[in-house]
Amino acid sequence: MPVHAASVRFLENALAGWAREPGAQDLRFQVVYNGRLARTACARLHDLAEAYAQLAIEVTIQPSGHLSGWGSLRRAQQKLRTATLEQGFTHLLFHEVSRVPARRALQRLLSYRKPVIGAIYKDTYHPGYHCVYRFDEQRDLHCPEPYARIASIREPTPVEGLGFGFVLIAREVLAQVAFRSGKFAADTYFFYDLRRLGIPVHVAPVFARNLKVDAEPSMLLRWQRVRRSVLRATSTADGEIR
Repeated sequence: MPVHAASVRFLENALAGWAREPGAQDLRFQVVYNGRLARTACARLHDLAEAYAQLAIEVTIQPSGHLSGWGSLRRAQQKLRTATLEQGFTHLLFHEVSRVPARRALQRLLSYRKPVIGAIYKDTYHPGYHCVYRFDEQRDLHCPEPYARIASIREPTPVEGLGFGFVLIAREVLAQVAFRSGKFAADTYFFYDLRRLGIPVHVAPVFARNLKVDAEPSMLLRWQRVRRSVLRATSTADGEIR
């Protein structure tokens, strides 16, 4: 769970959800604080780690002094990757604290036995779409249009890219691909690199709420308004989905 000063406000909600999940005592939770150092946020982080001591949370303060660019977040993600490889864990689950997964979401992702598989949630930056996309490196462009109807799937479905909001990555995949960032965050380049290596990526019919959209009335209204246009555009005259 990478967090920074602004996202610590979502952390308690995420930890409370995990505390209710069966089998949570068998997991190892790592929270990595990145970005500009904020005393109040750091104190809150440690208070929450103590309040949810049953989750065996390891807290790392890894400030960069700024929040510009994606390097700070990437370093936090890389720390989690390194811990997974060095400590012998079978999987790394990225859980952005502003995402609220359905009950037993992790158990369901594990049950599909895929090398990389994630949940579906509303995209913060592309209203009307979910955070599943194709990345066009030549044009530096995310293309969510091919996956306009992804929320209707009923079984794990191959995709080219998705966000790190709630995604499960097997250890053997992490051993092959490191994280890099640039104009975009590490998830963009990670899935692009997996595609070049021929490593399959799936999304599951497992859903999460994106609090940056679902809990913000103006953002949600905008997302829903655009969504109606997206659905109309992706239906043929006879109602079949393209």
